[in-house]
Amino acid sequence: MTYHLDLIFLLNVLVNVCLLKLTALVLRRRITQMRLWVSSLYGAATVLLWPLGLEAPIESFIGQVILACTLIWIAFGWMSIWPLVQAALAFTGTSYMMAGLVYVIHQTVFLRHDLFNDTVTLLTIAGAVPFSFLIFKLYHTFAVQREITFQTTVPCKVKIQGYELSFTTLLDTGNQLREPLSGYPVMFVELEQLKHGDAKPLADAIEDWMTSGLPGELVRHPRLIPYRGVSDSDGQLYGLKPDYVSIFTRNKWRETEPVYVVFEERQISGTNEYHGICPSSII
Repeated sequence: MTYHLDLIFLLNVLVNVCLLKLTALVLRRRITQMRLWVSSLYGAATVLLWPLGLEAPIESFIGQVILACTLIWIAFGWMSIWPLVQAALAFTGTSYMMAGLVYVIHQTVFLRHDLFNDTVTLLTIAGAVPFSFLIFKLYHTFAVQREITFQTTVPCKVKIQGYELSFTTLLDTGNQLREPLSGYPVMFVELEQLKHGDAKPLADAIEDWMTSGLPGELVRHPRLIPYRGVSDSDGQLYGLKPDYVSIFTRNKWRETEPVYVVFEERQISGTNEYHGICPSSII
């Protein structure tokens, strides 16, 4: 049998693109074209191990798990354990269902095979049922969470460098600013929120950083985030990576995907109704 690696590689790229797009649709997550194609090419490159006889580690269970997690990290960026598990399950489920669908079409249309007399096919179809349920369950969960974006203000907790802040934040669908290195979304919090209680030394250190341009010892994981405003010239925002951000919605605290926090010296709300602006995409 002759294998055409170029055609197999191209087919794998196209299949990976479809799987990642379906996974992004199920999870309601944003995926850029560059990340989509880089991840797809990386996954398809594993077929080049066949001529070298090195495909065994990739085809093992552990190898498949590592490959799936790597594809997800490339496609969607770094994420914590639970979102990674959800994304991996969604990716595996869509892969399983697409493979089953292609197999059924191939057997019935091209080979005219009686599927119901094939034990392997019956087990494949039976196994697709729990995966299908899982996919729709994940879809429902994320769809419910996305409904939260219609709320204007919600309670929010931010823990940064050991200090926990509690305030009301505005969910802003128009906030598309991202930290360029990680691709994480950016949320804004009034610096005044840090000046209450034990967090005041950190607030002073951030103010010194904004003034001098040099982060002090208390400022950990600092980032300069470029921005461009409609009326303002280009500039840099001073951002920090928090320990976590949680938003209270539907009677439950929900931890968001990774973000960077920019502390704003001015009052964010003219009516003092909220003290932060959070991109709705992180829910």
